[in-house]
Parts: sequence; structure tokens; C-alpha cells
Amino acid sequence: MGMSRAGISRLTLKEEDFGSKRDTYAWMGVREYYEQDRLRLYDPKTYQCLLTHEESEVARHAAEAKAAQEQAARQAAETELIRLCEELAKLREQK
Repeated sequence: MGMSRAGISRLTLKEEDFGSKRDTYAWMGVREYYEQDRLRLYDPKTYQCLLTHEESEVARHAAEAKAAQEQAARQAAETELIRLCEELAKLREQK
């Protein structure tokens, strides 16, 4: 099992991992398999599982947290830039 960027377990699958009912969701471009008595869907082109509702919620919260951190970092950088520009202007005035 690999890890996605959001820290969610992603299972890489092979064609032989699936039973004969794998075409039930073919009209949606996905296929099904059962993992521990739970229906999972996967992309037959990449053999990667689609996220469950719970996994997508975790991923969404992780993305929102990352966006908030990036926004805070940008705000801090802008504040520091303003401070440095003001300091530079003061130094130029002293000359």
C-alpha cells in the first residue's frame, strides 16, 4: 500500500485481484471489488482505488488545513516584506 499526499492509504491493484462481477460499474468508468466485506471501486486504467466518503472527507480536511497553513505563511512573508521595506526606507533617509 502506498500513501497519497493526504496521508490516505491507496491500494495498487492488479487485474487478477478482481472477481467476475467487476463490470457492474463499467458504465461509470470504474470497476468494483470487495475488500474486507466492503465494496470498493477502482479505476481500471490505473488500478487505483477511488476514495471512500470517509477517505475523501479526510483528504478534504487535510487540503483545507494545508491551504490555511500556506495562507498564514504568505501573510507572514508579506508582513516581513513590509517591515524590511520600511527599515530600508529609514536607512536611506539617514544617509
